[in-house]
Amino acid sequence: MTEPVAEKIAALDVSVDDRKHGGRARWRVPALARDILLIVLGALLAFGAEQIRDARNRKERVAEGLSSIRAEMIANIELVESARLHHLHVIDTLGHYLARHEIPPRSVVYGGIFNPATVSGVAWQAARESGVLSNMKYSTILLLAPTYEAQARYSALADAVNQSLVNDIRREGMDRVMLDHSAQFVDLATDFSNRERYLVNHYRKTLKQLDVSP
Repeated sequence: MTEPVAEKIAALDVSVDDRKHGGRARWRVPALARDILLIVLGALLAFGAEQIRDARNRKERVAEGLSSIRAEMIANIELVESARLHHLHVIDTLGHYLARHEIPPRSVVYGGIFNPATVSGVAWQAARESGVLSNMKYSTILLLAPTYEAQARYSALADAVNQSLVNDIRREGMDRVMLDHSAQFVDLATDFSNRERYLVNHYRKTLKQLDVSP
């Protein structure tokens, strides 16, 4: 076949192919490039879905952590308020005998004359150790932390006073500490009832701010 004839046949093939595709030359993606593109797109979609699931899980964990902390504070309010009422009763009862310059009976003194609340910080500690706090808003952490610090100070002081009383009883005897020095428990009960009122107010203020926080 001569060269001019071959060129005419080739031109005819291109013309026919162009007409089949609207006058535009066909563009084909190589198979390997297409497969790589599909793999990359699939990986990006999977990564995006995983990010969405992680964000949802973190949000749910924070919600669960806050719910547990709220429940813990509400329970602690009941415990601390009960301890406060007990200490107010101790103040009134001992005050009655002291005003008459009488030693209170053993049933009064040995019936739990000093009885601070055993508050819980399990939910707060669990949120710290599990990493829930790291996903909380900083403003929420700043709201919760001072409340649990106040609670920790109350518990630490209660433990220290109880240990001091135990040491005094071992050294001086039960009757001397609890009966002869019963007047000291009026001041002690007064101090702790004030601390308990402060702690209850702290709990309630924190819970109120949690409810209105965005």
